[in-house]
Amino acid sequence: MYNSSDDMKSYTDAMNSMADNYPQLIAAYDEAGNAIIDLEGAESLLISTRMEAAAKARLAAEEEAKQVTTELQLYEKLSAASAGAYTEARD
Repeated sequence: MYNSSDDMKSYTDAMNSMADNYPQLIAAYDEAGNAIIDLEGAESLLISTRMEAAAKARLAAEEEAKQVTTELQLYEKLSAASAGAYTEARD
């Protein structure tokens, strides 16, 4: 399963780190006390986390679009007013 003891240590460290950050994913412990992670639960957590992040990003983009639209409308009003004042001054 592992090509070297370094590979095994990397894997074990990753599983223990995941267990520290997401204890709800711990399925059991091996004889050395290392966490065994429920990979199906990890996948579900990853999917829900990504969906939440996508929803937040979408909301932020919508808010930014509203702000840009408001600023563009203001610019258009100021530009039209400025053009009108220039035309009046020229006549």
